[in-house]
Amino acid sequence: MNEYPLFFTPGEVSVRSAEGRPTVIFGYAALFNERSRTITTKCGLQFTEVITPGAFDGTDFSAVECRFNHDVFLAAEPTLEFGVDARGLWYQYQHDASDPDHTRTLRRIERREIKGSSFRFVEPSESEQELRNDSGHILRIIKKIPMVVDVGPVIRPAYEATTAFARMLETMSEEAEAIAKKEAERQEILNRRLREARAF
Repeated sequence: MNEYPLFFTPGEVSVRSAEGRPTVIFGYAALFNERSRTITTKCGLQFTEVITPGAFDGTDFSAVECRFNHDVFLAAEPTLEFGVDARGLWYQYQHDASDPDHTRTLRRIERREIKGSSFRFVEPSESEQELRNDSGHILRIIKKIPMVVDVGPVIRPAYEATTAFARMLETMSEEAEAIAKKEAERQEILNRRLREARAF
């Protein structure tokens, strides 16, 4: 489960009900052009993420499920519905009062313990994302989501610092440090030779 990246969207998860219709739980799993909270890798590198409009064009939703905290199963099609609008990726599922997991989730929403929604997805390729230096921090711009694995309400934002992207950043940093170290050593050798040449 931890092999998939997570994206948290703060905001209220709402309960929608109307007379004669099923109660529905509704939320946004992703909002376009809204930054994620700061994510810190195991090596201490920090980055934020943003999803651009169009990122879900052609995305594979064939196996998506709704899960509370990416763990407790709540719904799948047809009781799970989802779609993409101008704001982002939304989801909703029909509440089943006879399902204890549904009842517990509803009570958490009513107590405002649910802090937002989240979704798990397949890691984009290099061509499907862009990295920018934003005032000394790394900004990851996600332009394409290949596949969404699950959506759903969560108690608090949770990001894994061990995803493929986080490991890639750490590798890039290690490589950059190694290059900088070699360059510094080369420059020191040149400076020493210059000092020795002037001594004669």
